[in-house]
Amino acid sequence: LTHTIKWTPPSEGQYNIRVWLEEPNGATDADPSNNEATYTTSAWDNVLERKPLYEVFTSSTCGPCAPGNVNMNNVLAPFAGDHVVVKYQQNFPGTGDPYATAETVNRRSYYGINSIPRLEIDGQWDRNASTLTTNTHNEFKNIPAFVGIDAKVDFWATSAKIDVEIDPIADFPGNNILQVVIMEETTYFNAKTNGETEFENVVKKMIPNQNGTAIGPLTKGEKKNFSFTHTFY
Repeated sequence: LTHTIKWTPPSEGQYNIRVWLEEPNGATDADPSNNEATYTTSAWDNVLERKPLYEVFTSSTCGPCAPGNVNMNNVLAPFAGDHVVVKYQQNFPGTGDPYATAETVNRRSYYGINSIPRLEIDGQWDRNASTLTTNTHNEFKNIPAFVGIDAKVDFWATSAKIDVEIDPIADFPGNNILQVVIMEETTYFNAKTNGETEFENVVKKMIPNQNGTAIGPLTKGEKKNFSFTHTFY
């Protein structure tokens, strides 16, 4: 049913839309209990383009992880630059991946994951990467975003300096967490038993650790800036 009058919200905020029917077919409805529906929606002055975050839990000793990574790479290949992939190598099955660290393993605990491969998209979805499709990527990509994040990184031989600016266009109360991760673009040194020989976007260090940095509430229009440094010994 398309209404002939366009609804224009008077201001930014949350609204309840109530829809109901009266006298269907010109008569009293014999069952009025199902004649009404209510939907909650939000109106915003502005929205940002979302860049979905793909958090992949995988291991070079996990047989199903190899086809999962291949499928995810194939699905995302046409969309370079519009998403972020972070791979947490794990310490199982068997002896696990040589690039597994206490931080990547503990990150798995945050989601309550007990089997791999597992893919979290923007902290949800929670499925095998082998089942990722283009439609799924587009669904997440089309969800509006309300926090702008700009990061600048300076690298030296064994050190890195990261400056992050957070620019919210909506209020986010509570104790929000900022996660900063140093990754290796490509590594070949964690090959083991599942046939994978090249690994991309592998987590090397979570700063300061898997718990991230508590940044408190975010207020619309109030930017927050953070700086981090790390040296590999």
